[in-house]
Amino acid sequence: MKKTILSIAFTLLSIGVFAQFDGSVGTNGCKAISINSPSIKAWALGVQVNRGKQTDDTSLYASYGSNDWAIGKPDSTTTRAVSLGEGGSCIITFDRPIFNGAGYDFMITENSFGVMTNSQSNSEFLELTFVEVSSDGINYFRFPAISNNTTTDCKSSLINNLAGKYSVGWGCGFNLDDIPNNVLLDKNNIRFIRLVDVRNGQDTDSRGNIIYEAPGSFGYSSGFDLTGVGIINGKTPYIVSSMDSLLTNNNSYEIVSTSNSVMGADSMYRKDFVSNGLAFQGLGYYSYGYFMSIGFASSNMTAVDSSNTLSSSYVSASKGGLNGSGDGYINAYYSDYGDIEHCVIKRDDSSMFYPQGVYVNTSLSMYNHFTSSSFPANGWETLTAIGYDENGNKTDSTTIYLADTNGNKINSWTYMDLSNLSLCKKIIMKLNGNDKSYGYLNVPSYFCLDNFSYSTSNATTTTPTLSLPRTISVAIDSIDSDAIVHYSTLAGDSTTVVSSNYQFLDYATKTITSSILANTLYIARVIAIDSKGDTFYSPEVLFEKVDVSGLDNLDISSMISLYPNPTNATSNLVLSLNDNAQVNIFDIQGRCLQTMRLDKSSTTPINLQGRKGVFYIRIISANQTTTKKLIIQ
Repeated sequence: MKKTILSIAFTLLSIGVFAQFDGSVGTNGCKAISINSPSIKAWALGVQVNRGKQTDDTSLYASYGSNDWAIGKPDSTTTRAVSLGEGGSCIITFDRPIFNGAGYDFMITENSFGVMTNSQSNSEFLELTFVEVSSDGINYFRFPAISNNTTTDCKSSLINNLAGKYSVGWGCGFNLDDIPNNVLLDKNNIRFIRLVDVRNGQDTDSRGNIIYEAPGSFGYSSGFDLTGVGIINGKTPYIVSSMDSLLTNNNSYEIVSTSNSVMGADSMYRKDFVSNGLAFQGLGYYSYGYFMSIGFASSNMTAVDSSNTLSSSYVSASKGGLNGSGDGYINAYYSDYGDIEHCVIKRDDSSMFYPQGVYVNTSLSMYNHFTSSSFPANGWETLTAIGYDENGNKTDSTTIYLADTNGNKINSWTYMDLSNLSLCKKIIMKLNGNDKSYGYLNVPSYFCLDNFSYSTSNATTTTPTLSLPRTISVAIDSIDSDAIVHYSTLAGDSTTVVSSNYQFLDYATKTITSSILANTLYIARVIAIDSKGDTFYSPEVLFEKVDVSGLDNLDISSMISLYPNPTNATSNLVLSLNDNAQVNIFDIQGRCLQTMRLDKSSTTPINLQGRKGVFYIRIISANQTTTKKLIIQ
């Protein structure tokens, strides 16, 4: 059941030369890493798959395997894998950050048949994938891949920095040194790995050469078959609440009742569902003679129990979820009626903690509502996590769409990054949407949580201690010959005086005076180091000194819009100007990717052909210039 190729970026050793690399398992000099290697410290905690097609000319998607088959240590069979499909992708998370240490930092395994002898006379059955890493979950950086294979000659000795070149039971190692340094990538805090399936004969390597792989059987198992990802160089592990020990019986659940909870002075019944030090609060109360349960409950159900209507809300959205059918998870009921604080997450000893992330899913009852005719065509539903500090003040929030207006709906475990919430006393989860009647949600208000990762210190996070600002923002003054960089603390203070706790690095200094040229794009951000040596980054800020000679006072930025932004594919640039415009699109490194001339009144799609990250769109009209920032996720 082999599928199409996935290509990964390789280190560029030579240009125009067919470089020779290590060969298949069993050949001299092979660098494959066994799944039993003692160098592997941990395996993937969660995998979120975006399936590709079975073939380019079909509407059918790959379907073989489930996400949890690529979690934990893989076996040596070819059957336990999840297929990405043609051009499909996946995002992988871990119980600890990866850091750039000695040698390989992580490894990736596939279920290739490969070649197990010393002979290289025959082509090998290889399926390949591009490998990308990210420290923030937004900006991904690809390993520079090399493939010297042709349509008739597919050998692992002609491939470098592409996962899938070794047979099942063996993995490809990746060294973060192979990726060029970038201020948007913290190589000592890699939290995400993304794989992007190589399309055979279509995608190119880092030198622009077409990548070929062995022709695979198309169908439900098409694409790269992921079996596992192992960490070699990893930091201190997070604490993970897996929910698996909450219930002793299979296909069961527990909600708050009068018999398993404690009633407080407010006549509310409370029960904490505690997993590895993290408490998910459940509430119960009497209303009009009926006992109501809201907030969190525990479940490991995989099917609806028709004999009890309550249990239908505590159902995994799909068998083979994050941990596999039968494993525990948290189910929640959210009520937007009344003002009772519920869906609260905290430490069981009420101490402070740093949330990292959690996998979320819809319950079966909610997903069935999303797919029914009662859910509006433009309906949307969001889940928001709000962090609060020890004084009850909001630290930050993050939101994920369970259903959006483009028709995308979550029905499998999806990662929700919570690291921006910083140091928390508690987190409150809330639902919102536009499918309402009389101001209240119509959709069944259930959602599921699993594998909540957190830490009790900031040693493995990018969050400063309490003595330092928990967030850093940066702004640029009006520019003449230099630029003044301001930073703001969480309290909103703004100053150009550098705190003794911080050191400003690279070009992100207090004052930038080195040849600020007119009509030239510059990027600045503050890089700060605390007393422990941990590094923190502000958002990047784009600025330029504009040559104002011959310009009037018209601000053309109000005549230009860019939507949707952020986007996961195409955005639209809308101009309502008095003159035609020249448009240049730059990447974060300042490289011009596209140049075009547009009519003064026009709507033009911006498609960067699969590129992800932050881009800058510069519009020049009648000698006036403005710049828009575009984020492609």
